[in-house]
Amino acid sequence: MSDNLTSLLTDNPLLDRPISPGDNDRLGFGELARSLANLILTHPNTSSLILGLEGPWGSGKSSMLRLLQGEFAKGNEESEGVGVIVISFSPWLITNRIALITSFFGQLDQAINQAIKRLSICNRFRTGWKTIFKRSIKKEVKKTRRALNGFSKVAAVAATATAVVDMGTASAVLAGASATAEKMPEPSDPTLEELKAEITDHLQKIAKADDSFKILVLIDDLDRLDPEDALEILRLVKVVTDFPGISYLLAYDRTALVDAITQHARVKDGNAYLEKIIQHSYKIPPLEPFRLREWLKSELREKFSDEFSDGSQRAEVVLDTWAGRLLTTPRDVKRVLYAVHAMWEQLRNKADLLDLVWLQMVKEKAATGDKNLYAWVTRYLQSLDAIAIGGNVSGAKQEAKELKKILRSLQWGEYVGDGDASEVDLHFLNLILVGIDQSHLGEPRAANEGWTHRASRDALLTYREEKRLSSPWHWRLYFALDTPSHAISDDEWITLNQAATVSCSELQNSISALLELQRAGRPYISDQLIEVISRAARTETLESPETWIIVIVSMADELRHRSKPVRILTGNTYLDTNMVILLRHVFVILNEEQRTNVLSALFSKCSNLSLSAQVLRHQFAASKLPDSKKSDKLFLTDSELELAVSDQMKQYTKLDETVFLRLSSPYDVLFAWKEVSGSIEGPESFLSGLMETTAGMMKALSTLEFIVNRDGKLVHVLPERELSSFMDTNKLKSRLQQISKGNTEHAASASRYLSIWAPFDE
Repeated sequence: MSDNLTSLLTDNPLLDRPISPGDNDRLGFGELARSLANLILTHPNTSSLILGLEGPWGSGKSSMLRLLQGEFAKGNEESEGVGVIVISFSPWLITNRIALITSFFGQLDQAINQAIKRLSICNRFRTGWKTIFKRSIKKEVKKTRRALNGFSKVAAVAATATAVVDMGTASAVLAGASATAEKMPEPSDPTLEELKAEITDHLQKIAKADDSFKILVLIDDLDRLDPEDALEILRLVKVVTDFPGISYLLAYDRTALVDAITQHARVKDGNAYLEKIIQHSYKIPPLEPFRLREWLKSELREKFSDEFSDGSQRAEVVLDTWAGRLLTTPRDVKRVLYAVHAMWEQLRNKADLLDLVWLQMVKEKAATGDKNLYAWVTRYLQSLDAIAIGGNVSGAKQEAKELKKILRSLQWGEYVGDGDASEVDLHFLNLILVGIDQSHLGEPRAANEGWTHRASRDALLTYREEKRLSSPWHWRLYFALDTPSHAISDDEWITLNQAATVSCSELQNSISALLELQRAGRPYISDQLIEVISRAARTETLESPETWIIVIVSMADELRHRSKPVRILTGNTYLDTNMVILLRHVFVILNEEQRTNVLSALFSKCSNLSLSAQVLRHQFAASKLPDSKKSDKLFLTDSELELAVSDQMKQYTKLDETVFLRLSSPYDVLFAWKEVSGSIEGPESFLSGLMETTAGMMKALSTLEFIVNRDGKLVHVLPERELSSFMDTNKLKSRLQQISKGNTEHAASASRYLSIWAPFDE
């Protein structure tokens, strides 16, 4: 375990535990602790005092008790008498009723014993008759202790006799009863009433002799006990309520405790029952939301000074708007900060701090019941994951409705408007999650127009660069400290970029290794690679762009197998259609020599003739546009385009059957040949020669057929429209009909091509 993690788990002030004297009292509990201490100190010790400290869970009750103990510790240093003896009784550590009673009185016994020890060193009774008086008081304290032990013994026996034993606690209760029976009082022993009177008498004498003497019993988390145990504690306190010098401070959530009393004490009014026992109650002061938010921000500044900045609009949204809504107690702030601190050690430089804080707030305060925003966010991020790898999202409209319901449950504000559209204030959720296109729903929208799941490719890449929560390539880091299985991780990208600075072969090996990863969910890894390269080129952060393009072009065939089909009609993939975009961004940052090398790799040496033909067609068409429209499309100079045409024409004139039959998009090659040469003669002559024999024709048609989507079904077609640009389709069809009627080995193939023939007007 690292030293940082060890410190986090032991000494970290962000742990969900009470603050202690000397800690930074960020929320101003110290003043109330001093007031309570003064009230207890000024109360006469000749009577008892029972106080309540009320507040919801996490509001700081335990911290208040700790600070109160600190106040008495300081006061005792200045006291000439015994002073205040504070004992903390933790009933929730005890598992049965008898042990509860025994432990309660055991704590009082320890307090009395502590008083005896203090009397041994007390300076108030040092000499003469005062020494005699001191011995007398010490004797009274010892008598009190003996009487208290007797009282405890009789009370435990009484509890054993009346306890309700169930199967789950039978052995524990019987064991306790057996142990107690060995010490059962004799008939001649004092009764509870007699012992109580004796204890009261002894304590009165001590109180009159030393006005500083007090025992304060602190009982925390009373409301978290099993209801029967909570009632037992209240009964015990009530039984000893008139013991002089002994006061009680009970901390609880009033609503929870009153509910327990009402349900299990068989009373109509739990409040009235509680008020008969608690003489005065004090509430933990309501915390200012601003103060909680400032505490959150100050801790972030201190703990994450290098990564944290609260000057942006998004920081305001997360740390003021959302924190103000979700974080209502000190415990809320501590739990969020601790979770962030615990995770950040592994997420530093891999994630966004503000997004992590936001997610932890949602996890802590909006992850249950009809307020389960956390579950919704998880589903939404999975949807973005699907979008990133080219999938479609079903149920987006339903998810948007669900989000509105959740925000209403969280009591987000609403605007009054017309129509069916909800006008929930999204509190700028659009600044946190990509694909949400509004900060609030203030105006009605068309029924078919959504406002979630609207993430563009560019927006997704922006979030990727910033390593945000809703980046499909990073979101799992925020949950599992690991990247999504489909994603090219930041570490993988760094490795690839470093390889590009070494050599083409080094980069090619690194890409090949990446493509070999067969992890589930990475079917279109090539598309991610093209996106990331393109984005890096556009932002001028791409290392060795010349090397990148040369390698991508040389590996085009291999990359196509891991690229998503985007046009079934021609067989094009995402790689094919986005190569032009990539080149446009890269050519901007290449120098003249690098441009020449890339042109050679693309148009003279490229093994994927379909890819180079697509790029050439695009640039050739762009060169014909008016000057006002060229700048966004044309990235080759006139001389470069002329060279590209020359190199491609050399490729076309050398085209043979073997190369043609391997083309992924033969029509792009045929049309490029026709367009740049200005004549149909070249491609027409090539196809005529290829299809001179029946066997050659069948091979050629197997390449020239493609797939279309008809009524949701994928079907093979032989397109007359495209074929007519390079041959007489009437003659082709007639030839197929003749072959289909014969008895040759090609008759079945001819019949098939006739069956998938797509007429010109389809």
